[in-house]
Amino acid sequence: MEEKEIIQKILKGDKEAFAELFFKYEKFVFNIIRRIVETEQDVEDIAQGVFLKLYTNLFQFQGRSKFSTWLYRIVYNITLNFVQRKKDKFATENIDNIFEIQDTTDLIDEQEITKIYVNKLLELLPPNYRTVLELYYFKDLSYEEIAVALNIPINTVKTHISRAKNIIRKKLDK
Repeated sequence: MEEKEIIQKILKGDKEAFAELFFKYEKFVFNIIRRIVETEQDVEDIAQGVFLKLYTNLFQFQGRSKFSTWLYRIVYNITLNFVQRKKDKFATENIDNIFEIQDTTDLIDEQEITKIYVNKLLELLPPNYRTVLELYYFKDLSYEEIAVALNIPINTVKTHISRAKNIIRKKLDK
């Protein structure tokens, strides 16, 4: 059954159709969340929120983009909101200028390609450099927050970020 048909059935109250949509996109949703949060409990909590929001807001999907694009945006925004609340809970700095994904298929494809490329570059780094770089650039943590989280001196954080950038720069120059 096509997505449009499944969505129409869900909008008419067919719960089995929602189960079909859930199973079709379950891995997709979980994989996006896992890229942003660390703990499996957080992943499951966020995924539950995503599917609840999906069910209650499915009527807003207008079909101007692929369904997966629309869903990606929901997952990404809910996950970032979760991270923001968690950061606020621990009295850390707020995330400024959260990256918003526009609702266009072309942009998602371009972003997915970029993410794959960036992930490949990150895999080339030693784990300690990669971790610091991901916390700084992708989780938007300050040097101080990273130092506390990893229990290392702040100068070590700065050094790891600098060395990681140099390694990536050298790989890109080849």
